[in-house]
Amino acid sequence: MTVEEVPADRPYRPETFDSDVTWANTVADKCRQKAGDVLPHITTRNTARDMDTVRAVLGEEQISYLGASYGTYLGTVYTQMFPDRTDRVVLASGVGPALARRGMQQALSERSVPAFDRWTT
Repeated sequence: MTVEEVPADRPYRPETFDSDVTWANTVADKCRQKAGDVLPHITTRNTARDMDTVRAVLGEEQISYLGASYGTYLGTVYTQMFPDRTDRVVLASGVGPALARRGMQQALSERSVPAFDRWTT
């Protein structure tokens, strides 16, 4: 992924919709080229299942978990899927379902410039 393709640097705006769609399709095409048949299986729920497999392989009955940013969403999904397999869970910088994936990047982009302006004035 090139610097121009990093989602956090591309706020979503109605006036750039067409170019954003072109950009998103280019990034998606690159993902398909590199990930092939694996791509449909890379999901938050499957990652939670992978975490649980690691827990089982280690012979642990429960895991303790520290999640930040997207990790808070992943931790939430894990605890919903496997509620009896968690011990201590800390979720810092919570990301709710509405902000997961593109929504998180959009929120970061939209808030970065005003925060920077407040900091520099």
